[in-house]
Amino acid sequence: YELSLQLYGSYADAQFCIGHFDEVGQVTAVIIKHAKTLWDGLNAYSTLIKALGSQNKLRAAIEITCNILGELGEHIPSVLPDQNATREDLMRSIRLFVMMTDDQFLSLNNISDDKKTMSMKFLSHLAIYCFMAKINYVPFVFNRMLDLTLNYGVSKESCTALALSSFLISNSDGDPKASYRIGELALLLVEKLEANEYISQVHANVYCARSWNEMRMTTKPLHHAYKRGMEIGDIQNAMLSAQYYCINRFLCGIELPTVEKEFRYFLKQMKEYEQIAIHQSTLPFLQAVLNFMGASTNPVELTGEIMAQNTYIEACFDKHLMHVIVKVHVLCGWLAYMFGEYELASSIISRRNEFENSMNKKIELYGVANFYDCLTHLALAHKTKDTALTTKISHDIEIMMKLARSAPCSNEHRILLIEAEMAFFTKEIDSAIGKYNAAIAAARVSGFIHEEALCYEKAGDLFLDQGNSRRAAYYYGLASELYCQWGAQGKVDHLHRQIPL
Repeated sequence: YELSLQLYGSYADAQFCIGHFDEVGQVTAVIIKHAKTLWDGLNAYSTLIKALGSQNKLRAAIEITCNILGELGEHIPSVLPDQNATREDLMRSIRLFVMMTDDQFLSLNNISDDKKTMSMKFLSHLAIYCFMAKINYVPFVFNRMLDLTLNYGVSKESCTALALSSFLISNSDGDPKASYRIGELALLLVEKLEANEYISQVHANVYCARSWNEMRMTTKPLHHAYKRGMEIGDIQNAMLSAQYYCINRFLCGIELPTVEKEFRYFLKQMKEYEQIAIHQSTLPFLQAVLNFMGASTNPVELTGEIMAQNTYIEACFDKHLMHVIVKVHVLCGWLAYMFGEYELASSIISRRNEFENSMNKKIELYGVANFYDCLTHLALAHKTKDTALTTKISHDIEIMMKLARSAPCSNEHRILLIEAEMAFFTKEIDSAIGKYNAAIAAARVSGFIHEEALCYEKAGDLFLDQGNSRRAAYYYGLASELYCQWGAQGKVDHLHRQIPL
């Protein structure tokens, strides 16, 4: 009996690693049917849950996980307590870890309760899939994992709880210092416990969290996380690391032909290994790359070689993938702004905000959403002379100022450009010119070539408005050169059509 459990379990694990999920389902069903106790079937359930998650069957994965946790004494409520109270509980737990020195943290006892150890394993599964399909539950699940760690001792899954919490609170409404510190603790614990099976997941989340502060600096660690995941057979987190890697490269202005090639390479792997959920959520980013490169009929719609926007969104609705829908709207809003469709960009922002309110969670893409929200409303205000529009962005401006202070490498040029646009709108021309030039210099230092190009373009708009066509042509020309260096031929063509010079 014991030998059969081991052989069937090892076979199921092997089939999971190579993406043969139908076989996983069949083999785990045999194990579960013949297991003498729930405990004997838990590893099979774990493999089955991961297989379901990889296939984008997130609701089924969550349901099975919650049932198992109930059997282990960890009841997941069907109706959550107050969201604000849940988040406060999580932050309280996080601060307890943040206040520990390295020595204090590393001296925590290892968990000795087998039932709690297994609960941590299934809570780790639940945390990942709730992030994808039931995001309101994320703070509750993370807090429960941290609470078990504090009360029963550290386990290998404690590494994932800390890493995922670091990612969760890394956004503009979070706590960057606490995020960095618990990320450090996650890395320390992986090393101490030799938790190699979680190293890809931990590195992916820790360095994704740090992308708010140092986006370019995190691409190499994310690629390393991908390689480690492939080496140890953690295909799911290897592919997730690859996704983060490609998205970061895109957002920080790496040349688009290079980014396109990388996206295609990893998407092919995601498909080969049947990592459907990650594959599907990566597609909009490659389509956005192609739109900028001019390889789409309508540059402001994510429809082309890779996907059809409306069909894609409908499929996401059917699977309750609201976080993916929001990311699509962030990308569409960015494209609409960049191609001068300001009214469309504003309507996209409004729809996105509705979805975010339903999730009680904002998707900011490291400040990209906040940045282009500000620029969109400022562009509309300038176009319509409607000063009321500027009040819409007061909160986003506060966020951008906070990001510029905590993460200047990625955001100093952004807040300077927003301030330049505000000064242009209020006719403070000399101030605006100074801000545009400062934004250009800061973007160049950060290496964000696409946003340096945008700074030149918006400065060109000011000089054109002032009737200084010579200086406008100079700034537009530099913008065009930089967009061309980025590989955004679609944007270059658009700029040449729009400039009356």
